[in-house]
Amino acid sequence: MAGHKLSGKESGDENKIHEFMADLNSLFERIDILEEWRVHIISHNLKSLGYSKDITLVEYLSKVKSPPERSNASRDMYEFFMVKLSGREPLVV
Repeated sequence: MAGHKLSGKESGDENKIHEFMADLNSLFERIDILEEWRVHIISHNLKSLGYSKDITLVEYLSKVKSPPERSNASRDMYEFFMVKLSGREPLVV
């Protein structure tokens, strides 16, 4: 799974089991942070369009006249990840 494995030969080695579990826990934590990012950025986008509640996809797409600016999207997501992994609360975009 995502490059993490525990072979049958290693399955009896307590150190290998703990290493494998630590790797998987790290992977799951990063997946959870991606979900937090998705919620964070969608909320930001809706607020920038003037909405304070959820809207339908059709309504959302009708309001978006051009593709959103993506030049800083990767940097913003990276910074969000680094802050979350450090245990601090992320700054609001």
